[in-house]
Amino acid sequence: MPSRVLLSDSREQNMLAQFAFGRGGQGRVSIGNLTGIPDNYTDRHFFRFAVVEDTYWSNLESLAATTQKSYCDIDRLYWGENAIYRSFDYAQLQGPFNASQSTESFVIHRTGTYYMLFLNCGNFEVEFLLYASFFNMVNGRITHLPVGSIPLPTVYMIFGLGVWPAFALPWVYNWYRQRQQRVNLHWLYSLYPMLQIALCLYCALAYNFISKTGETPEWLQVFRGSLWFISSCSYYLFRLYVSKGYGISRTKLASQEKRVVFGVAVFAAAMEATQQIIGGASVIGVIIFYFITYFYLFWNSRAHFRLLGSYIGKLREKSSTELLVKAYTRKYKLILQTCRIAICFGFVSLLIQVVDYLALTLTVRYIHHITIQGIRAIEFLVMGYFFLLRPADSHITISSHSLRRRALLERQPTSQQRQAAPSINLGSQELDEAPEPANRYTTSPGLASSRPTIRFRNWNWLRRS
Repeated sequence: MPSRVLLSDSREQNMLAQFAFGRGGQGRVSIGNLTGIPDNYTDRHFFRFAVVEDTYWSNLESLAATTQKSYCDIDRLYWGENAIYRSFDYAQLQGPFNASQSTESFVIHRTGTYYMLFLNCGNFEVEFLLYASFFNMVNGRITHLPVGSIPLPTVYMIFGLGVWPAFALPWVYNWYRQRQQRVNLHWLYSLYPMLQIALCLYCALAYNFISKTGETPEWLQVFRGSLWFISSCSYYLFRLYVSKGYGISRTKLASQEKRVVFGVAVFAAAMEATQQIIGGASVIGVIIFYFITYFYLFWNSRAHFRLLGSYIGKLREKSSTELLVKAYTRKYKLILQTCRIAICFGFVSLLIQVVDYLALTLTVRYIHHITIQGIRAIEFLVMGYFFLLRPADSHITISSHSLRRRALLERQPTSQQRQAAPSINLGSQELDEAPEPANRYTTSPGLASSRPTIRFRNWNWLRRS
């Protein structure tokens, strides 16, 4: 459908579109119903249309700023050898809009990003109807996608039907074998690949729709942004919950902790979805929230490590709690490995965002999508290996349910059961007596740090965490 366009009398450019053409790409611009021309105006070619490469356009902007010249007065030589610079006879534009008349078609002979713009070289304001269509040719077929986005339908279809299902299959198989265990953290982790599959399949269909029709309706972008937001939200929630020890050494979080974790995850996911839809300078917001999110993750994990280190040190004082010492040492290492993986992959993702903003052009836009999806898929596979469920007969389950905890205590002599330290993971008063405080310089097993741990005089507050 044609659009109504208003050109001011400032003799400045009016940007129509930015599009990445491949060799042989084409465009067509139709104009009609031009109004606002004075009756006594004599310059019949004041209305001009130009197509210029992005490198030359940067030079033109600098030249116009330094010489204080209008774009209409800049010599044709400065627009570049591949530029298209044409004038319209306004007498042909004043009639009713007709796509077969007053039409300017052009062919691009060199791959690159081009700007399409209008120049109003008169000293008055004009208004007109406009219809524009830009497309590339691929194996004799028309696609309305920029040259850097042409592979995206295939890329997202491969990830949606191949990569993500293949990476999620070992996790689903392990979950099926250990289906008698109920771990809430694993539900959240399993949600992410399902959302990624839905997102990739939708993106493949959306880009295919744009390729065929050349239309990008708002509902298409809104739905894609919503899927990306939900997927990213589950991604960040899992990592922040792990940094708090939820589902590993704790069964509950305080209400304030839940609000902060959810708020950080929502804002980070919102900025990431915005950057995927809008692009451009919105990457700055993504970078800011990356730093906030991963600093918060690091701060959470460090505080929880100190708590676990002190608790493990206290458990080691009792020979009757050897099984619990081993269990919580594994929990400590699991949280440590997860946070390290999350921070490393987060740094790589941040680096990709910066490189994409500074270096990648629209002609190679697909590299950004492949890299982001590939990094997230590899991270899911690596982190999922550490969270595989083990048989309950040979391991304490990841969430250390109270029933399993009670079964371990029942194996010990009756005289020693009341001496066992209460689990950080339990919120109930299973034991009547808490252990004595740990020594001031007690450290957790297997840790290289020689920093003295904090001495806690009352461990009962751990039960309420």
